[in-house]
Amino acid sequence: MFARADAFLVLPGGFGTLEEFLEVLTLRQLGYHHKPIVLLNYYDF
Repeated sequence: MFARADAFLVLPGGFGTLEEFLEVLTLRQLGYHHKPIVLLNYYDF
């Protein structure tokens, strides 16, 4: 799924959502991808 994605959208969720967001962010910092990452704060959740 990671390889086929064009971008990553993170919506409010639990600790699993935060973990997945940090994994995608870390991989971007390491240079594994240059895909956009969007973190959406929906209704100040």
